[in-house]
Amino acid sequence: MTGDDVVRVTRTLRAASRDEVTGEYPVVEPPHRLVFTWTAGTTEGQPTRVTVTLGATAAAGTDGDGEWTEMTVLRERLPTPRTSTGASAAWRDLADKPADHLARAGDRPD
Repeated sequence: MTGDDVVRVTRTLRAASRDEVTGEYPVVEPPHRLVFTWTAGTTEGQPTRVTVTLGATAAAGTDGDGEWTEMTVLRERLPTPRTSTGASAAWRDLADKPADHLARAGDRPD
């Protein structure tokens, strides 16, 4: 989905800040790329742009169960250096969550 097919979404994050976030998804290219805008109080009401790209990586090789997937998150148009620092920390924390979840799921008996 690209071009004129834009999905508009409003969502409220249930984080400590309870920041209301609005955005649009102008590019959705399953299963490899997602581009969305992110406008919130933490961005001083300015729209930022987030691009998430997923792809196979040769860096880690395989773990015996298949290939590894690399997730790249690019956050652009941040209004201030402080916003950039906060966004970097938040996205790093978020990026760790799928790995943590999958590790816990792998430890559960079927």
